[in-house]
Amino acid sequence: MQIPSTTEIVVLLVGVLMWLIGRRANQKQKKSAGRSAARPAAKKTPVQRQFERTASMGKLTGACFGDRAKADRLVQYEKKRAPGITHAEAIHRAFERLEIDRGRHN
Repeated sequence: MQIPSTTEIVVLLVGVLMWLIGRRANQKQKKSAGRSAARPAAKKTPVQRQFERTASMGKLTGACFGDRAKADRLVQYEKKRAPGITHAEAIHRAFERLEIDRGRHN
Protein backbone atom coordinates (compact mmCIF):
# COMPACT_ATOMS: atom_id res chain seq x y z
CA MET A 1 0.00 0.00 0.00
CA GLN A 2 1.35 3.37 -1.04
CA ILE A 3 1.26 6.44 1.25
CA PRO A 4 -0.71 9.31 -0.37
CA SER A 5 1.29 12.34 -1.38
CA THR A 6 0.68 15.80 0.06
CA THR A 7 -0.96 16.88 -3.18
CA GLU A 8 -3.42 13.99 -3.06
CA ILE A 9 -4.31 14.80 0.55
CA VAL A 10 -4.86 18.47 -0.29
CA VAL A 11 -7.05 17.57 -3.28
CA LEU A 12 -9.09 15.22 -1.10
CA LEU A 13 -9.54 17.86 1.63
CA VAL A 14 -10.54 20.53 -0.90
CA GLY A 15 -13.07 18.10 -2.40
CA VAL A 16 -14.60 17.37 1.00
CA LEU A 17 -14.70 21.08 1.82
CA MET A 18 -16.42 21.93 -1.47
CA TRP A 19 -18.96 19.16 -0.85
CA LEU A 20 -19.71 20.54 2.61
CA ILE A 21 -20.10 24.08 1.27
CA GLY A 22 -22.48 22.88 -1.46
CA ARG A 23 -24.53 20.92 1.04
CA ARG A 24 -24.78 23.93 3.37
CA ALA A 25 -25.89 26.19 0.49
CA ASN A 26 -28.50 23.64 -0.53
CA GLN A 27 -29.87 23.49 3.02
CA LYS A 28 -30.15 27.29 3.18
CA GLN A 29 -31.90 27.35 -0.18
CA LYS A 30 -34.43 24.74 0.95
CA LYS A 31 -35.03 26.61 4.20
CA SER A 32 -35.67 29.95 2.44
CA ALA A 33 -37.94 28.25 -0.10
CA GLY A 34 -39.97 26.83 2.78
CA ARG A 35 -40.57 30.30 4.19
CA SER A 36 -42.39 31.47 1.10
CA ALA A 37 -44.64 28.40 0.99
CA ALA A 38 -47.92 28.38 2.87
CA ARG A 39 -47.30 27.49 6.49
CA PRO A 40 -49.71 25.35 8.45
CA ALA A 41 -51.40 27.23 11.24
CA ALA A 42 -49.65 26.45 14.51
CA LYS A 43 -51.57 26.49 17.75
CA LYS A 44 -50.20 29.43 19.69
CA THR A 45 -51.54 31.11 22.75
CA PRO A 46 -52.61 34.75 22.54
CA VAL A 47 -49.64 35.66 24.74
CA GLN A 48 -47.23 33.94 22.32
CA ARG A 49 -48.76 35.69 19.34
CA GLN A 50 -48.59 39.08 21.07
CA PHE A 51 -44.97 38.47 22.07
CA GLU A 52 -44.01 37.54 18.50
CA ARG A 53 -45.87 40.53 17.08
CA THR A 54 -44.21 42.89 19.56
CA ALA A 55 -40.76 41.44 18.86
CA SER A 56 -41.32 41.63 15.10
CA MET A 57 -42.62 45.18 15.31
CA GLY A 58 -39.60 46.12 17.43
CA LYS A 59 -37.31 44.64 14.79
CA LEU A 60 -39.12 46.55 12.04
CA THR A 61 -39.06 49.79 14.05
CA GLY A 62 -35.34 49.31 14.63
CA ALA A 63 -34.83 48.85 10.89
CA CYS A 64 -36.69 52.16 10.44
CA PHE A 65 -34.13 53.79 12.77
CA GLY A 66 -36.66 54.05 15.58
CA ASP A 67 -39.36 55.73 13.48
CA ARG A 68 -42.49 53.91 14.73
CA ALA A 69 -44.80 55.94 12.48
CA LYS A 70 -42.84 54.81 9.42
CA ALA A 71 -42.99 51.17 10.61
CA ASP A 72 -46.76 51.48 11.04
CA ARG A 73 -47.11 52.94 7.54
CA LEU A 74 -45.12 50.04 6.07
CA VAL A 75 -47.35 47.53 7.84
CA GLN A 76 -50.51 49.30 6.63
CA TYR A 77 -49.12 49.31 3.08
CA GLU A 78 -48.63 45.53 3.21
CA LYS A 79 -52.17 45.07 4.55
CA LYS A 80 -53.53 47.19 1.71
CA ARG A 81 -51.61 45.11 -0.86
CA ALA A 82 -52.90 41.82 0.58
CA PRO A 83 -56.10 42.44 2.56
CA GLY A 84 -56.42 38.89 3.91
CA ILE A 85 -53.07 38.67 5.71
CA THR A 86 -52.62 38.77 9.46
CA HIS A 87 -50.98 41.66 11.26
CA ALA A 88 -47.95 39.46 12.03
CA GLU A 89 -47.58 38.53 8.35
CA ALA A 90 -47.87 42.20 7.35
CA ILE A 91 -45.02 43.06 9.74
CA HIS A 92 -42.93 40.22 8.31
CA ARG A 93 -43.56 41.33 4.72
CA ALA A 94 -42.84 44.97 5.56
CA PHE A 95 -39.50 44.01 7.08
CA GLU A 96 -38.59 41.87 4.06
CA ARG A 97 -39.59 44.62 1.63
CA LEU A 98 -37.49 47.13 3.57
CA GLU A 99 -34.47 44.81 3.39
CA ILE A 100 -34.94 44.30 -0.34
CA ASP A 101 -35.34 48.02 -0.96
CA ARG A 102 -32.13 48.70 0.95
CA GLY A 103 -30.29 45.96 -0.92
CA ARG A 104 -29.53 43.88 2.17
CA HIS A 105 -31.64 40.84 1.33
CA ASN A 106 -29.63 37.72 0.40
